[in-house]
Amino acid sequence: MQEEEKKTSHFLQNLNGWSVTGGPDSRSDGLRSGMEKDMRKRVLGTFLTGIMLASQLLACAGTGQEEKTEESSVQSGGDQGEALIFTYWGSTAEKEVIEKILAKFTEDTGIEVEGMHIPDDYETKLTALVAAGEAPDLGYLAIPTAYTWYEDHVIADFNDILAADEEYNPDDYLDTAMVYYDDEKIMGILTAIEGTAIFYNKEMFKAAGVEAPQSLEENWTWDEFVEVARKLTLDSEGRNAADPGFDPENIVQYAMKWDLGQVTLDSIAKNNGASYIAEDGTSGWTSPEMVEVVQNVADLINVHHVMPSKTGGDNLPSAEIALQSGVYAMTMSGQWILNNFAQMDGLEIGIAPVPSMGKEDRMVLGSSELAIFEDSDKKEEAWLLAKYLTDPANAPDVYAGGLWMPIRRDWYEDEELIAQWVDNEAHPDEYREFMLEPVRDNGEYLSELYVKNFNRMWDVLNPALENLWNGRETSAETVLKSIESDLDELTEGTYGKIGK
Repeated sequence: MQEEEKKTSHFLQNLNGWSVTGGPDSRSDGLRSGMEKDMRKRVLGTFLTGIMLASQLLACAGTGQEEKTEESSVQSGGDQGEALIFTYWGSTAEKEVIEKILAKFTEDTGIEVEGMHIPDDYETKLTALVAAGEAPDLGYLAIPTAYTWYEDHVIADFNDILAADEEYNPDDYLDTAMVYYDDEKIMGILTAIEGTAIFYNKEMFKAAGVEAPQSLEENWTWDEFVEVARKLTLDSEGRNAADPGFDPENIVQYAMKWDLGQVTLDSIAKNNGASYIAEDGTSGWTSPEMVEVVQNVADLINVHHVMPSKTGGDNLPSAEIALQSGVYAMTMSGQWILNNFAQMDGLEIGIAPVPSMGKEDRMVLGSSELAIFEDSDKKEEAWLLAKYLTDPANAPDVYAGGLWMPIRRDWYEDEELIAQWVDNEAHPDEYREFMLEPVRDNGEYLSELYVKNFNRMWDVLNPALENLWNGRETSAETVLKSIESDLDELTEGTYGKIGK
């Protein structure tokens, strides 16, 4: 009992350093840990609620009876207490797919698995499980959190685990597949690799008489992209935003809506040579390149009127519904959104690269990781499950359905294997050139995956940027200069191996 109290106290002390997210679709918008007292109080309140919920989940899981929570399913034919525990987030559709994979894993290996699906407040509830001494053996984990948990010996070092596996060959995986704490220490393996791109409604493009790039060499410049966006934005009289009579107060169709978070800005910033950290080790957010990126995005809303403000955009439907119904014509997102589009009848989706801003264009990669927990006495079995989940041969629906991209190299190089997950209705014709090949050949991690104090930086950035997105401020340089000293104070370098 004293040991559990000690763990709980330690975790309470470290809550400030941990992100709290609900899953892959809330990487940039989840509740972020910060230094302010009101934030600590809210997180602590959620944490304590999570402990109570975790106790209920564990009590239900331990009964071995039918009255289990909806979030827990056991692939087991024997004593449930001996099962490997695996926690994960995701939609109902993803839950169904994961359950099938876990059942197949048990059938193939004889290892029983208890899958615990936590669709919201994932890390708050996971934190409660760990603090209660009931950590899983394997689980999804957001990478900013993983760094802190690795430092605190909550999650295991992978180096010894990999060294003990005679079948493991690093050449079987893409260079970006393993998550490094520093140049040598590995603390996890990516669940999948997710590239970023523009996704658009082909019929809406045809109706507006505009075209998307047909090759990487023909990618939009920023100015070309803005002109296309103006032609796709319509007022209530059918005039587009390029028409002198256009009425920006009565827009019925926008060109686009983006999640105005770090994925969008990072994807554009890397195409403009901008970085979170300047060469002198201070914040890169006031560099001319970053200021240009932020100003250009703000101008899409307040000058060109081709994208709603954040407040206005919050009232619009999700991307798959909006693109199908013609509310807007394109969005920028990770490739996992193809899984959502695949469920929409009659929606013909195209892919285009993130617009170029004149510097070296990069494919930005996002993901969470699979972490093995230090207290697990089933680390070998947990690694077997991690390998199994990340092998497309064992989980074809996850990849062919557009949810994940493989981390194994041969699924990008062997034509027969590529065809198994790409040649289907979920993946548009442009997918290979605009997604698969750039991920394989030109991938670079999102800043979230390696910048120290990332979440705390966004505690500072979010309110400042909101003033730009909602038109209360018009100068990106002024806004970013106003928080420069706060960002400088938080700039402490990077973790791991960056990009490739």
